[in-house]
Amino acid sequence: MSEIAKCYAASGMKTWLAAAFLMASFAQAGDGLPLVVNERVTRDFIHCGESKEMRALVEALMASDKAREKTDSYFSFPIKGTVLGLPFSEMWIGVCNKTGERGCGWGVFRSFTIDMPLAKANARLKSRYGVDFTVAKRDNEADATERPILTAAKSGNATMLYCDSGSL
Repeated sequence: MSEIAKCYAASGMKTWLAAAFLMASFAQAGDGLPLVVNERVTRDFIHCGESKEMRALVEALMASDKAREKTDSYFSFPIKGTVLGLPFSEMWIGVCNKTGERGCGWGVFRSFTIDMPLAKANARLKSRYGVDFTVAKRDNEADATERPILTAAKSGNATMLYCDSGSL
């Protein structure tokens, strides 16, 4: 049994099955094709939360050692799916350093690269949720995001949707 399977066996069969499915998906995606993620995995992102499936995805991605980029603050992974109804092609996972340590506050950072310009992505989110996601909604004490923030990416054709830990 893999280390990931052992980890998730302790937290319940559904989560273990999710991790096993994700690992099987990684095996199939090993030829350079990006992993495709079901939107139920990202369902709690509307409140900057993580479903069990999202936690399993993060663990599987970090264990896969298939990061496209490793920095001192995040690892990026080429995966596809939808988050809040928007298509994404990459996920960033916050880390504390290039070794992948995630025990710091920055370890809860999650970001998705949305495959559309900022104005179009914001218009779609506004029509679906009635909220302007370019305006941050943060906790008063910790300054952590209470809903995702939408910002322009370096490329004008993409947008970043992220949650961060604020001053934790």
